Amino acid sequence: MPRETSEHPETSEGLVEGPGLDGGRGTILVAEDDEGMRDSITAILQHFGYEVIEAVNGRDAVCTFEFHKERVDLVLLDVIMPEMNGMQARDRILTIRPGAKILFMSGYSGDLLHAHGLFDSGHQLLEKPIRPHLLLNTIRDILAEKA
Repeated sequence: MPRETSEHPETSEGLVEGPGLDGGRGTILVAEDDEGMRDSITAILQHFGYEVIEAVNGRDAVCTFEFHKERVDLVLLDVIMPEMNGMQARDRILTIRPGAKILFMSGYSGDLLHAHGLFDSGHQLLEKPIRPHLLLNTIRDILAEKA
């Protein structure tokens, strides 16, 4: 991830500290096929108190979610992944547990993904590279919403 240049200073581990970034609670399933990106996101979430379960693609996300469906508080899905894309994984996850909280991420804009039928603009999307404070605040807000 590129060095953060916001008003939130980084810690020695490269993770952002700042107002409103208190510890998180909950279990996040992170589905990302890029190992480096997955490791970075996992490190950020764990640093701020979240438990993280990792999946390497959409199909793995569905299988992992099914196994941990009672524990997972939020699913963070990359939109473009091999074997099963993020929207297909979302559909399967919602059949397993209707109302599951899902957040998408992509290196492409939401408009471009929507134009190619890969994303429903009615969902939240974080564009990569993901700013740690935006990731944390978005997850906190989604988890605070009533199901």
